[in-house]
Amino acid sequence: MVTARVLHLNPGPESRERVGRVLSGKSACGWSFELVYVEDHQGLGRALEGCGFDCVVLGHGAAGSPAVDALDAVRAKCPGACIVLLVRPGEEHSGLAAVRRGAEDFVLDHSDYIGRLPGAISAAITRARARGGRGEDGDHGAAARMRRDIDGLGRARVDLERAKADFAALTERLLYVQEEERARISRELHDEIGQSLGAVEILLASARSQLAEARIQPADRRIEEARGINARLLAQVRDIAQGLRPAQLDALGLVPAVREHAATHLGRAGIALSLTGNVEGRRLPAPVELAAFRIVQEAVANVMRHAGASRVEIGLEIGADALAVTVRDDGCGFDPGVPAGEQVRRGLGLIGMRERAAALGGSLTVLGEPGGGTTVRARIPVKEGGA
Repeated sequence: MVTARVLHLNPGPESRERVGRVLSGKSACGWSFELVYVEDHQGLGRALEGCGFDCVVLGHGAAGSPAVDALDAVRAKCPGACIVLLVRPGEEHSGLAAVRRGAEDFVLDHSDYIGRLPGAISAAITRARARGGRGEDGDHGAAARMRRDIDGLGRARVDLERAKADFAALTERLLYVQEEERARISRELHDEIGQSLGAVEILLASARSQLAEARIQPADRRIEEARGINARLLAQVRDIAQGLRPAQLDALGLVPAVREHAATHLGRAGIALSLTGNVEGRRLPAPVELAAFRIVQEAVANVMRHAGASRVEIGLEIGADALAVTVRDDGCGFDPGVPAGEQVRRGLGLIGMRERAAALGGSLTVLGEPGGGTTVRARIPVKEGGA
């Protein structure tokens, strides 16, 4: 087993717990880690005296400064240590900036992704040690290999960014096509099947009235049963059409659509609803309203399937440049230590919500703890003049 000393700068309580959990004991990559925490840049400077660390993990920031600013200090005082950055979901650009400035890698500081940290650290240390070795060609050969490694990493990062941009464009197109198809099916259900069922209801009601006058009770009972079946079928068709593409969203806007959907579905389950925000009466760009509605729709579905909640709070707040969407419940919560793969088995809804936010340049996080409820937070950019 290989043991490495790791210094973690600026660990907040949640980040410290996540990092400590994944680096404790023997990792899957066959490494063990001796972890030291420091809270700020002064502590970092003191800890780096003598440079006894194999890797330095930089958190989100310290003493009001971005953690990426500590890169130069680490490289100056401990040039043999590799650097791995922790970044919040949605701030991958700061991780890429750190790699360009000399960091080996970055990892998203979230329970769904933090499990990648041990492998990232061990790979970074391995690469750093390989670059530090010298073959028969001496220092010049080692420097040449280092330059090739850096150039190759730079090209790989460029390719990665291009691939991410292509994937984002494809995701946006797929979501657009999906919504167009949903709207078409919704219109057909409403205009064709819905109207036909309505006509059947009128005919049955007329026949029942005529039979009642003739006092033909057996036929009257059969018609009443048929009317009941027809009414249930008509309600189901309306629910399906509403779920595919809510008419209120296009006609009235985000808040009426969210209120109607959440009140209807949560009310059936006996779950209380609180809807707050400053979007009432305002129209946002159609893609923003649609993404926000779909995120709320999936979050409400998750509450009803998994949470066992008695109350749900939905917040819709428009700021200077973004819409903030919050769905919070008081249910059973979830264990952030459970691997993401096991959570995904409960449904692919979280992935879909994140993709919808990301397609518009936004982000989505899910927070929770056992017995403490769950909170879904999304930030969707709104272009100036779009609100």
